[in-house]
Amino acid sequence: MLLAQAAAEALDCHDYILFFIDSELDPPASRRRATAEAARLGASLQIIPGIETEHPAVSANLPDRCYHCRKLRHGQVRQHPALPFHWPLADGTHLDDLEERRPGLQAAREDQILHPLAETGWTKSTIRQALEALGLEAASVAPSPCLATRIPYGQPVRRENLRRIAQAEALIQGLGFSCNRVRLYTPQAAILEVPPQDLPQAFALRETLLEGIRPLGFASLALDLEGYFPGKMDRTLSPEPDLFPVVHFREGTPFE
Repeated sequence: MLLAQAAAEALDCHDYILFFIDSELDPPASRRRATAEAARLGASLQIIPGIETEHPAVSANLPDRCYHCRKLRHGQVRQHPALPFHWPLADGTHLDDLEERRPGLQAAREDQILHPLAETGWTKSTIRQALEALGLEAASVAPSPCLATRIPYGQPVRRENLRRIAQAEALIQGLGFSCNRVRLYTPQAAILEVPPQDLPQAFALRETLLEGIRPLGFASLALDLEGYFPGKMDRTLSPEPDLFPVVHFREGTPFE
């Protein structure tokens, strides 16, 4: 959203294009926000149907899933007829992203994707501050990465499970938990994560949560006593050297 705003301020509307991959891996509200933002900016928005869940390397849900997913997305955008062949591609990667395990960054390097926000020192916090100063809705939207991050590595990513996870998280958000995760450790057993300070409220709403979640096909719902913690599924990975290590960014140096 911030990158789109910057493009709108710096370029003529004919000199940039916004692309949105309409994927089952993303919460349904993502498309609404992207469409609304493009309309506000008067920008061209190209919506591309996602194909990630159809690809065996993504649906198998191995630790390099994000690498293959990003390769697919980059290819779809590059091949889109609306994109002039010589135009560069940029995404919203920021500094904090570079301190986490993100195999997709390897794909971005290979495909020469630019990261203007990371290159100019923007963090998740400063981005939210800027969005708030601009009065944009995105400033208050809770982080919600790919829905496949709710499924343990090695357990296949299936469309039906992604749909159930999205519905469950939307229901829980409607109860006042803007930040929540429904981890699907087995197809029938879900574990709910909310921030540690919200654990008492979640337990107090136990019956309401069960009444809403069970009809989605979950035989059981547990509450994670640790609370929400990003990247929790990565704890299951082997301590052996990673094929896609964390990339560290040195301030003032272009991302390579």
